[in-house]
Amino acid sequence: MRLIVAALVAALPAVAQAQQNCAPMDAIIARLAERYAEAQVFAGLSEDGQMTTLVYLSAGGSWTAVTTRAGSGIGCLVAAGVNGEVTLPPAAPIPGSLN
Repeated sequence: MRLIVAALVAALPAVAQAQQNCAPMDAIIARLAERYAEAQVFAGLSEDGQMTTLVYLSAGGSWTAVTTRAGSGIGCLVAAGVNGEVTLPPAAPIPGSLN
């Protein structure tokens, strides 16, 4: 997942400059939930103060990437697609468990 997210985040600045579909972040999240049944699955802050949020629907694999300047509360849609998949590394065994 980290590799996928790192690759996506690296590509976002160029996309963000080309497309400016912006609104208050809470309105974006609500609209994506209402219209596409997507829910937030990731948020991370970059060194330059930009928050990247991934919103995803597992049933159809649709996803949306939104960036927000720290403190602004305004999000901009920077990418969207289908056939997405959230992949996580296997969970580490709990010490002392039988796993």
